[in-house]
Amino acid sequence: MNKLIKTLILILIIALSACQSTQVNQKQIIYQIEHDRVIKILLENDTVIQISLRELKSTNQNITKEDLIIEHSKDYQTFSNLTDIYLASDSNDFLNTIKLDKHPIVIYIENDILDPKYSQNLEIGYSLSTYINFKDDINIESLNRVLEYYKISQTSLTHSGLSYKKLLEDNTFRFKDVFEHGLMVQLDTN
Repeated sequence: MNKLIKTLILILIIALSACQSTQVNQKQIIYQIEHDRVIKILLENDTVIQISLRELKSTNQNITKEDLIIEHSKDYQTFSNLTDIYLASDSNDFLNTIKLDKHPIVIYIENDILDPKYSQNLEIGYSLSTYINFKDDINIESLNRVLEYYKISQTSLTHSGLSYKKLLEDNTFRFKDVFEHGLMVQLDTN
């Protein structure tokens, strides 16, 4: 009887150890340079499974109004012909679509810059935000165009998302300076 109890306890310990080793370690990391540029990353065992990138582009960055309007048009053209993405011009649509988890790639390009009532303002700008959920099926061509826009190297991609370590080391990444100079906050989501 004593031997049976020891065997059952040993089996229980092994089973609990196996459960703990297969537990997914999930955390969220946020990098931010003021309110101009933000990276939000959801990691599972050090693989990026979701990433959000937000950038505020404005005339206070030594860009003329005309050049900013041209840049807005180019940004819109870059993303408007992609398949299996949701392109929003309203921040509420952007946030609701992410919450509903309907699309693996959601892009928000604020269009207030085009409203004539802002034409007299000395300073104008727009927000460009991109959300990618790597756990969903993603159209590879669309994903490649988005990664190309942000200059994320293909070597950062894994079969289940982005390699966080390789993304940190990616010198071509448009948000590399946010990693290097931004304020970083880490949240444990478990």
